[in-house]
Order: sequence, then structure tokens, then C-alpha cells
Amino acid sequence: MEEVWTSWSEIRSRAGDRDFIIYGRSDDWVHKILPRLPRPPSLILDRQTAYWDSTYLGLRVASPEVLGDVNDNFVVLAMVDFQGAARFLISRGFRPGVDFACSPDFADLARANDLNDVDAELLVSISDYSDAERARGTEYGGGLVRLNTFTGETRSLYSGSTRQLCRLDSGSFATIDFVSATLLWTDGDEKVEKIAQLDKANLCGLAFHVQRGHLYCADTGRDELVVVDVDTGKVVEVIEGWGAQTVPGGHHLNDLWIEDDVLWATCFSVSGSYKSGGLDGALLRMSLAGPVGSSEFVPVVQGLRKPHSPFFVDGEISYLDSLRGEWCIGTLKEGQQFPGFVRGIDIHAASGTAAIGSSFNLYYSQRETSQRHVFLTNAGIFLVPNVREGRGLARFIQLDGVDNVHDVLMV
Repeated sequence: MEEVWTSWSEIRSRAGDRDFIIYGRSDDWVHKILPRLPRPPSLILDRQTAYWDSTYLGLRVASPEVLGDVNDNFVVLAMVDFQGAARFLISRGFRPGVDFACSPDFADLARANDLNDVDAELLVSISDYSDAERARGTEYGGGLVRLNTFTGETRSLYSGSTRQLCRLDSGSFATIDFVSATLLWTDGDEKVEKIAQLDKANLCGLAFHVQRGHLYCADTGRDELVVVDVDTGKVVEVIEGWGAQTVPGGHHLNDLWIEDDVLWATCFSVSGSYKSGGLDGALLRMSLAGPVGSSEFVPVVQGLRKPHSPFFVDGEISYLDSLRGEWCIGTLKEGQQFPGFVRGIDIHAASGTAAIGSSFNLYYSQRETSQRHVFLTNAGIFLVPNVREGRGLARFIQLDGVDNVHDVLMV
């Protein structure tokens, strides 16, 4: 009910010459509201019977049932938990944003509470190795984990070193085990089954072409796309995608996304010089509509630092500039910033909340950012409200014993 959030100037304008009524006898908010109004309110309404027929700050407190006509009154809500009061006002003919609004003074607190109350199930892909002595290795290793955002409870579904996730349909998903080069299917709840065993190493990115029934896998070691039929598990095509010959793995092609017969990808070096220290990362696109073997990557955004996770938001491409800790929407190079190495993103359909994976930052000295500090936290998930709103607000859910989150999906 975003209409209830507006500014004090808008509240004064929309109220016109109607009487002001405050809904909620709040010790925290009423005294802040009074100086903002052009004239004293006529009444305070409250659901607590103990307050009825009393006075507060010189104003009479009464039952909501005494509320008068919508043409004579404008209501300002003075409560963080306002949904019940809003439903009551709507039942009496009051329109949100027109005849009533929340006090803007507690907008931040209300949005923070909403974010804390998000109850979603996430499928998290963890790329840690099971050998704690090697880089990216932990005692518990990686694999697939189910996470509840409200309770923080986790449940392991698969042990391995899994990378990008993708949806096959509304109730099934695919991922790839980087070490065993196994394509995996899961229902996101209990079952995990093998789709195919590939003879390719270093498979990382994954995207599903619904119409063709093909999984596109990014081979970071060869900078190739391996195309697999999801029904047969057979490789049907291998796409190089680069116009000039470069050192295998020099681009470090990683994550993928398919939208309208266009494949989007991220790489660490558009020039192919990653193995020589080049960090000229890019967001790439490739048309899949042409003849077999005719497709090549075209850079869309360059100058990125170890980007991952191309992802569409409201019809626009977005991506994570991982080393800078930024989520960028469209072709802008600057976006919402996080204190970590971000990788993996999905959006909760009901609340519009984005879930973004965060990993232990192994390369903090390479991080170019306006932030003064790099936080060497364990891995976890950032929850961000309503995509384009609430910028700067995020909730962090830590995953104990984990160093590297590669991807996250809402299930």
C-alpha cells in the first residue's frame, strides 16, 4: 500500500480545508506530527479502549467508530503497524493517499520492519570446496542449501561446489557442480538428480532456453558455451563466441541469462587478458537467433570489476559489479552499493524484495569503490526492498561456516 507514503507538503495539500484527525495515540509520534499540521487536529482515534474519553496533548481520544464523513476529515496515521487501521479507513470510504496517509516521520522504521518480516524460501548455491586447506575451501564445503529469510534456518540439499542456478519451470531448477562437471536438477526442496555428466572442466554459468529446451553452460576455462539438451543430456553445440583467438580462459566467461532469444553474459576481461592481470570486465550480449556458429559476444557495458549475475528487472538488464559491490540496473556503471563481494540475485514476486548473495572478499585490495572500508564478513544474503525504492537499506542474513555464495533463487 505505497499510496499511504507521501510528504508533509502533499498531506497538507490533499487535506485542503478538511479537519485533521490523528489515528493512533502514540507517545512516539503524535508530538512530532502536531507541528507539521497547518492547524490543530480535531481528534485522536485509537483502538485501545483504555484511552477512550481521555485527553492527550490537549486532544480528545475516542474510538475509531466515531470517525466522521470522508468529505470533512483527513486522517494521519500515527502507527508503524498501520495495515489494520488502513483497512478500517478504506471500509469507511477513505482512499489511501487521498483521504488518509501515514506520518512520513516513521517511514524508515516501517520499511525496515517490512524488510525484517519478509518470509521467503531461498535456494542458495555455495561454491566452497570441501578441502579447507585450499583457497575457497571450508570445513563444510559447498552445495545447495535451502534458507528461510524470516527464521534464518538452513537445510542442506546437496554437497559439492555448485555455481549458477537457473529455473527450468515454476517448480524445478538446475545448477552445475564445478568439480564433478555434473549438471543437476532439483525441485528446490528435497530431490536432486543428475541431468548429465559432461567431459568439460570449469563449468560455471548456466541459463535455460525455454523454447529450445537447451541449457547453456559457460566454460570459464575455455571461454566457450556448451549447449546441452535438457531431456537427453547430450551436448548439441559448442559456441566460441569470440572474434579473435585469445588465451583459453583469458576472458573468464562466467554467469549467463537468456531473454527473448538473446544471451547475456559477464566476463572478467573483455580483452582476454585476465590471466595476465587484466581486470577490464564487461557485460556482454549475444544473439541466439542466427545460424549455428554465427554468434559472437558484443560488449554492452565495459570497465567492470569481476562482474557476475546478469538479470532482468522490469524489462531492463541488470548485473552485479561484484568486486565493487554494486548492483547496477540498465547500462549505468554505478548502482546500489554493498560492503562485500556480491554475486547471485533474484526477486521475491510477492514483496518485490531482492535477495543478493555476498561472499568473503578474497581480493579487497583490487576493489575500486567510494566506500572507505571493506568488511571481511562471512558469506550471506542481502535483502533489499522493492528494487528501485529504499536505496541504501538492506538486511544481512549471515550463513555461518560459508565463504562463497555463487547464486540465489526464490523458491
